[in-house]
Amino acid sequence: IFQAQLAQWIGSLDETNFANQELTKIEAMAINSSGVSNNPELSFSKQQISVMKKEHSLQKAGFLPDLSIGYINQQIEGLGGLDAVQFGVGIPLFFWAQQGKMQATKLGNEKAEAEYDNQLLVISTEFFAKTKELQQLQMQLDWYDERGLKSAGELMRFAERAYQAGEIDYVEYIHSLKQAINLKRDHLNILKQYNQCALDLQYLSGSFQ
Repeated sequence: IFQAQLAQWIGSLDETNFANQELTKIEAMAINSSGVSNNPELSFSKQQISVMKKEHSLQKAGFLPDLSIGYINQQIEGLGGLDAVQFGVGIPLFFWAQQGKMQATKLGNEKAEAEYDNQLLVISTEFFAKTKELQQLQMQLDWYDERGLKSAGELMRFAERAYQAGEIDYVEYIHSLKQAINLKRDHLNILKQYNQCALDLQYLSGSFQ
């Protein structure tokens, strides 16, 4: 009846069927010593530092003077042997402008490294907090798997038999069913939190599955 009414509401002639998909547990990745080393944000920051270092090296190379050496062989009125070696030092034009560029790239590199260190601290802190949270959620799931869901099933079966046998009234029957449903609902909520925490850890560590 419900599906027929829904089909009428959405303007469909056919009854709408719902896929009954069970919420499954995401297997968390093994936590290893690499921690957050493969985190995408940190990887990007590392690339930024590498770019800034290369830029600083280029500016530093342009700041250095050019050294040159030459060999001179002259003859005057048929007399040879007037050989000489000539050295030269070329000072870059706009010396102070080049020095300013070099200092700017140096400061940019230092800023990039400081931002990386701060980012590493924040992400590492969040990673270990999520690791602790995942362990706590796992303990709760273990309880539901070992006792909670079994208790919910037994409670529903007992309520059904007792109500049909006239041992309990309708109010008690509904109350028992509600208790069982609440157990199953709480289990799904914990499972949802666990899966979200596992996904967060995968992102933080860069270990996508």
